[in-house]
Amino acid sequence: MKEAQIQQYDRLLARMEQTVSSRLSGKIMQDTQDGLREVSSDEFDAAALSEALDVASMVGLNDAKTLEAVRNAREKIRTGVFGICEMSLENGGKGHVIAQERLKVIPHAENCIDCQTKAEVRQIKAKPLPPDWFTR
Repeated sequence: MKEAQIQQYDRLLARMEQTVSSRLSGKIMQDTQDGLREVSSDEFDAAALSEALDVASMVGLNDAKTLEAVRNAREKIRTGVFGICEMSLENGGKGHVIAQERLKVIPHAENCIDCQTKAEVRQIKAKPLPPDWFTR
């Protein structure tokens, strides 16, 4: 990958890091304020609040994972291994190059599409759906 492309990815990742970090810190403050403001003795309100906080927590967790991946990608730029598939390196290979098309969509991608697909298939096989999943 050319140096100009790497610098372009670094600028994009820096903006992503700032955006996600700001969103995450603002969300934590807002959730805390909302939780304190919404204390209710009504059972229905309490259930609705609990569900809303669960959803907010999942969104926050996703943002936290994204922020970590973005920071890892920026570190890879600094160490000269940006755009190299982590899984193929871990499996003793020389490391596949992550396609530019993938990096344009997910600049913090850790794996090439082939390795990521294999990992997702393994994850699905490890956690099969319950037999009654379609009746829920």
